[in-house]
Amino acid sequence: MDVVFCSSKDLSVFLNINKEDFFNVYSDAKILVVREREIVSFNEHIIKSETYTKDGEKAECEKTAHILERIGGGDAFAAGFIHGLLNFDGDIEKTLEFA
Repeated sequence: MDVVFCSSKDLSVFLNINKEDFFNVYSDAKILVVREREIVSFNEHIIKSETYTKDGEKAECEKTAHILERIGGGDAFAAGFIHGLLNFDGDIEKTLEFA
């Protein structure tokens, strides 16, 4: 397993762990991407993302998104992140900003 995408709620409810313990439990994982959504209004959301690597690197990004349709937003984010991993020479901060 290389990259895990989830929310803090996914970690606590489904996996019964927190971000700090993730790599101790899932030692095969290399990157953890935690994404949260704060709803400001129906069509304005704040998307907060954090990336942690097994090597101890951390990156954070916060963007305001003007929403037309939420369906597929997480998939598009994951695709952008994977694209960044493949094209930004392992620069986690640049990858997260691109996604």
